[in-house]
Amino acid sequence: MWASFCGDTSLHGYQYVGRNERRPIWTLVILASLGLALYFLISNTTDYMDSTTITTLKSSTSKLTNIYYPSVTVCSRNQIRETFWTSIGLKDSPLKKKKMLQNFFTGRAKAMSDEENKTLKGIMMSPEVQKEFCEYLIHTRLYIKLQQPKPSYNGSACNSSMEVEDFINHMSVQYGKGQFILAGFFNESSNYELYPDIGTDMGLCKTIRPMVDFNDLLSLKQKDEFLIPKGADVISGQTNGITLHLDSEAYDHGYKPSAGAGASLVVVQQGDQPLLGSGKIKLMP
Repeated sequence: MWASFCGDTSLHGYQYVGRNERRPIWTLVILASLGLALYFLISNTTDYMDSTTITTLKSSTSKLTNIYYPSVTVCSRNQIRETFWTSIGLKDSPLKKKKMLQNFFTGRAKAMSDEENKTLKGIMMSPEVQKEFCEYLIHTRLYIKLQQPKPSYNGSACNSSMEVEDFINHMSVQYGKGQFILAGFFNESSNYELYPDIGTDMGLCKTIRPMVDFNDLLSLKQKDEFLIPKGADVISGQTNGITLHLDSEAYDHGYKPSAGAGASLVVVQQGDQPLLGSGKIKLMP
């Protein structure tokens, strides 16, 4: 068995031991290599176990105006609003609502049948859904961001190259004027296109970057690509803060089946991925 292992392994040196070619020398080389590998393993493991997070405080008297205002992520606990079901004519259609939930939100173990897919396709192409889709694209100005022609509703369908199936999750959580009625920062007040567009562990949420989203001088594309120049002047929360007015609707469904109303909030560093599962603040109506 040992000879077979030495002949088959790709580890250097073992084949010479198996063929009895300069066995003493190659045995010493292999043992030395194993010993060196064991030494590095123990050394690196010890360093890792002894390592701790070190925080260096550059200054304890620096002005708060030198601290960049963090990002704030707000997530609705109800990823489907009651008014959305009403607008697309499914409020009193529990079976169709169930198919919609399974296909676009919760998923299910068994694949949709051809008949079920046909039903869902009929819902997507219905005048009610097409109208809401058109109004959603125009209200959010998403077609500008995606560099598409302005869509129009002809009475039965939305004239757009974009597919409604790709935006159902967005439309359901921000129906109407959106989750944010009003937002304020540094004496500026507006909704500033604060529409949920960030996927998180809780569902579709909105990460607000105050110094970016409240900057009228930046286009939608520039806001997406905006980077903070090192050493740039910043606006902190020392004499101002961010104010949010949320529109909350109750409906027994979240990203997973659950009851409740309101939203959750988490503060993150600019550019970090928000995790709502830990450290979130619950905002109840």
